[in-house]
Amino acid sequence: MGRKSEQKSFFDTDFVCSGLIPEDSFYNTLHELGPALITDDDFAKMYCHDNGRNSIPPSILAFTMLLQAHDDLSDRDAARAVKFNILWKHALRVGMDYKGFDHSNISRFRSKVLVHELENKPFIKLNQLASELGLIKAEDIHAVDSTAIIGHAELKDTYALIAEAISKTVNSLLESDEEKAVEELKESRLAAYREYEKPDIDWEAEKENRQYLKQLVEDAREVFSFIPDTISDDKEETLENYKLLADIIQQDIVFKKSDDNNDSDNDNNDDDNETDNSEMKPDIKNGVAEDRIISTVDPEMRHGRKSSSQRFDGFKGHITENLKAEWITNVKVSPANERDCEIGTEIVTEQKDSTGYIPKKVLADNGYGTSDGRAEYEEESIELISPVRDKSKNGYYHKYEFEIDLENMEVTCPAGKTTDKAYNSKDSKGRRVKVFHFKKLCDGCSERTKCTKAKNGRTITLVYNEELVLKALKQQREDEDFKEIYNKRYIIERKIAELFHHHGMRNTSFFGIKLTQLQLFWKATAVNLKRLPKLLANTPEVCLKKAIKILKELGSENNGKKAASQAV
Repeated sequence: MGRKSEQKSFFDTDFVCSGLIPEDSFYNTLHELGPALITDDDFAKMYCHDNGRNSIPPSILAFTMLLQAHDDLSDRDAARAVKFNILWKHALRVGMDYKGFDHSNISRFRSKVLVHELENKPFIKLNQLASELGLIKAEDIHAVDSTAIIGHAELKDTYALIAEAISKTVNSLLESDEEKAVEELKESRLAAYREYEKPDIDWEAEKENRQYLKQLVEDAREVFSFIPDTISDDKEETLENYKLLADIIQQDIVFKKSDDNNDSDNDNNDDDNETDNSEMKPDIKNGVAEDRIISTVDPEMRHGRKSSSQRFDGFKGHITENLKAEWITNVKVSPANERDCEIGTEIVTEQKDSTGYIPKKVLADNGYGTSDGRAEYEEESIELISPVRDKSKNGYYHKYEFEIDLENMEVTCPAGKTTDKAYNSKDSKGRRVKVFHFKKLCDGCSERTKCTKAKNGRTITLVYNEELVLKALKQQREDEDFKEIYNKRYIIERKIAELFHHHGMRNTSFFGIKLTQLQLFWKATAVNLKRLPKLLANTPEVCLKKAIKILKELGSENNGKKAASQAV
């Protein structure tokens, strides 16, 4: 592991650029705080200490990643900025004559950071600093929100997905040491999949599409036919490609009986029921599978929705923010098709590792404030301030315009009619819930046209943990401060705009959730570091020198714990 030298020279930016760089700028803050925030020892476990040539000091590469996150640059442009950009040289504490390094070093360093699970190291240290300085506290109101992250891979149709999955599997087998498999593949038509190219067919002609789909499915079946006999468990990449191909076939393809009048070419595939499939032909399924794979390059990408009319492809980024300090306390990346409520309290409680506390009050929209979401926050003793939707979008009376009495187990409609008639049903998780029905009470009701068009009258379905939703609804209607407090959510929306629009987090630069998570951590660190001078300026009793002292103490404490752990 190479170490950064703090030896000054006449080419140092402190001498050459004195007075040119604003003291409260991100670059000067990194210059002043950097040596305490990020040290070579923070990444020591990534390197060999008794063999090989010296590496580029890891602190320089880590600073480069922070600057890259702030300026939203590619690896090539970041390496160029290290060599020629005065602001970057000042932040890195290198001389004007520093020649930099090849851009590939950034990529290799990033991979090592991920492998050794150090992707949130600077983020945690900066949060620890903010907590030690008293800039963020558990008593402060926090907020959680999510937004779309557009995936880096290209969206593909079913034909391309199957063909590319076959190609990946074939190539991984050809690169294996399974000699028999390699010879069989070279002699089969599957060898053509070494380099997949989209076929030159008339994509507007249904018959040609069907023939091509049939050929793809037959080729996939041929791959399936010999893989189990030729592959061993230690061939992880090939096994993953094999599973990927199987998942794509399962999610996108359905087998139907052939219509001899319209399709003279019958498929000879076998189905799972071992029936005579001489009349079965493959077809693309109608609709979209719930967890559909949309790319073979990045199989973790998913379809997501901001609304019923707005779709995006990629991931979701979640952030928690201390609204008083306007400081990001945690970030998380999830699949695009995962609902906000499925994150639960995880993103809020996880921040204890860095801030040292769990917030007492959290603002969130109704995507997080489902009945199950409220139950999780209740269990963690966190007050969730989230509105309950009580107005319908389709013009009919909303469920919560009815009076629901759980104590007496009865429901009263807006027209004043009450029912205690109910039957048991099950929700999407298989849990028993009550469904109240009005039936004949709706006959001749003057409000019926505003309430329902169902022949058997209106029904009201209770959700699991309904009492928590009703409790929140009561607070929303009766607490005069609720609206004023909840309206502070604009602060986190502003922070999301800063992080995702100004610093380029809207589009991920990488493939997969783990690398996207790393990108979000480093961009959030850069945004917090940019915020720090403003917070220090508003806190007279705290200065940059005190911040540096605390960071050094935190570093010494962490290194002491690490040494003790290694000794044990």
